[in-house]
Amino acid sequence: MSTTNTALQYDPITNEPFIRVPHRHANLIVTPPRPSDYIPLIDIMNDPTVYSYLYAPSHPFLESDAIEWIQSSKQECDKVLSNYSKHELLNPEIPIDGSPVNTIREILADGTQKFVGEISLKRSRCLVHLHQPDIMKQKLQENNDRSLGDPDILHDVSPYLAPSHHGRGIASAVLRTLTACWYLPRMKIRNVEAGIF
Repeated sequence: MSTTNTALQYDPITNEPFIRVPHRHANLIVTPPRPSDYIPLIDIMNDPTVYSYLYAPSHPFLESDAIEWIQSSKQECDKVLSNYSKHELLNPEIPIDGSPVNTIREILADGTQKFVGEISLKRSRCLVHLHQPDIMKQKLQENNDRSLGDPDILHDVSPYLAPSHHGRGIASAVLRTLTACWYLPRMKIRNVEAGIF
């Protein structure tokens, strides 16, 4: 795998798409989820330095929760991968509705890849209006009715990392990379709110 290109690439052995995080985090890539990711996810989501900052997951976070979480996350990436050909995904002129990658992995010295977190970017759920259900419903409908490329679409971005990877600038580096090489040029995103899962 190339160590300098931060655009979407494909692993020559597995044909899995990935985006490499550059510079001091060049040992990180962002890929689609894999079914086995549920195993490390259980420990991550049961750590108070993670779950206390999240909105959605139940606590305790069970194996069944982890399996469902990974399946849902994988469906999001699979939808993009099935709706667009490899040629379309690699063509920077074609706008894409979604991201084919969202799972952060560290490439270890022996070449194995360790699941360390996820970064989700979706059309906004308008949670800022959570306590105003009528307004929330209206804003959500307006946002969902906007066409791909509309600069007024509002998106939520929500990252989480394994506690072992906190405080190292990883989430910021991944967000910068994905914004520069996918979210802005391919999804045409202009409005993003930081969110929580």
